[in-house]
Amino acid sequence: MTMKNVSLSKIIAALAILFLALVANASENIQVSPGLSPEQQKIYDNNFSNYDAQAREVIGVVSEKTEDVLRTKQQPRTCPEQYQGVLQSPNDSGDVYLHIAIGYIDDLKNKTGLTEDLIAFEILNEWLIKPCRTSRLLYSNTTPVHQLCGFEAISNSFDGPGKSLLVKELTMPNAETRRVVLAITASSVTPLDRNNRQARKNEQDDRSMEAHRLYYDALNFKNVVLYLGHSRKGSGPDFFPYAGKASKENIEKVKTTLKSARHRPAIVGFFSCDSANHFSKLLEDAVENSTRLFMTTKLTKTPFKTLLTALNGIMTFQCQDELSNTLDRFDGEIVSN
Repeated sequence: MTMKNVSLSKIIAALAILFLALVANASENIQVSPGLSPEQQKIYDNNFSNYDAQAREVIGVVSEKTEDVLRTKQQPRTCPEQYQGVLQSPNDSGDVYLHIAIGYIDDLKNKTGLTEDLIAFEILNEWLIKPCRTSRLLYSNTTPVHQLCGFEAISNSFDGPGKSLLVKELTMPNAETRRVVLAITASSVTPLDRNNRQARKNEQDDRSMEAHRLYYDALNFKNVVLYLGHSRKGSGPDFFPYAGKASKENIEKVKTTLKSARHRPAIVGFFSCDSANHFSKLLEDAVENSTRLFMTTKLTKTPFKTLLTALNGIMTFQCQDELSNTLDRFDGEIVSN
């Protein structure tokens, strides 16, 4: 065998090893779910990849902005005065409390028999606890434009299946820091809708009730409350398997809770299909004066992407006009009071 052939063989072998490593790395993020048929597993894997791609797109955009700040040495434009309500802690701790409630996201359109909220929950947690690779390089008195990172997962009485509690020190434009406490909840017990309704119905009922309760508790005292899920044809945030009917019961409860809240959220967001049309007018008087920003989405297929964009905008004190333009790219909008 010639030296040329030997070299070529080594190159081919090296490429094969690299390919296998890439496949193995990608497969680490894909979860094999018991009880799914091969076809459902394939759909589940595609859904997982889709949510991850949405996160990568948003984080890619904000990372690029961070590099621009580093390169140009120009401070990003921020409007902390528009977020005073976010920074007003509801208790003596001084902490800022955020809540992301992920509803029961069943696939009623394509009838795959799968749910997606556990995927959104996993992807969200996975990305938020990644280290902030560039924020440490930002010079003094600059608010990093990328805050979808650097959280630490902590365990306490809140921690459990479908629930996580994350914390991080948030740098403000005046170089001070505030601790952000972010709670995230999901609604499904398993990604198989039939399993949740039948074999594990009792467990599912408990999980849904807990997610439901925590959402309304958050509306009563937290600084920012964001919902990701179905609009249920205007019935409002839903944490239960779809019952086949739509009423205004849930959204009316949101309205009542906001009106009587002891510490009304500064920002409320509904990242669900056509929530702008479904909820804006109905909740207008409930969020008046105290809720600074009311975020909704239009007829979007990627509310997860919109939610991530909003979350980063809030934590970087992005000026409302710029945040509105950014959300518009992902079919979102802001209703300001």
